[in-house]
Amino acid sequence: MDADIESPEVSGTAVQLARMVLPWVALAVLLAVLWTIGNDFRRAQGAASVVPRGSVVASSTVATSTASAPATGTVWAAKVQSDVPLRSRADSASEIVATARQGSSLTVLTSEALWMRVKDSAGHIGWIPNDKKYITLQAK
Repeated sequence: MDADIESPEVSGTAVQLARMVLPWVALAVLLAVLWTIGNDFRRAQGAASVVPRGSVVASSTVATSTASAPATGTVWAAKVQSDVPLRSRADSASEIVATARQGSSLTVLTSEALWMRVKDSAGHIGWIPNDKKYITLQAK
């Protein structure tokens, strides 16, 4: 018998072993991928605090260089101090969706450390810098 040819017993054992092990390996890989996606989603949700819709016009100025981040569960509004572009993403290089004019009111939808997601009276939703030179905040 030629040494290069495997016996049916050896190849059958390898197939059985593969049938037993491969599904468990595939399951482990799938669980790892789902775990990573879940952690990324939780991290993204934790980065922004969702603020309920509805607001009043802001009337007081914020005393720090960055506007205070609205607390979750509090209804907030922003009054525009100087013209500011509403951007499609929380990034100064992203596309401008609309421009909020000085004196207009915005509803705060989400707040992060450096950016706020807002909605203007025309229904445009975008991101503005969370900075007192652009907005003032007031809780309802």
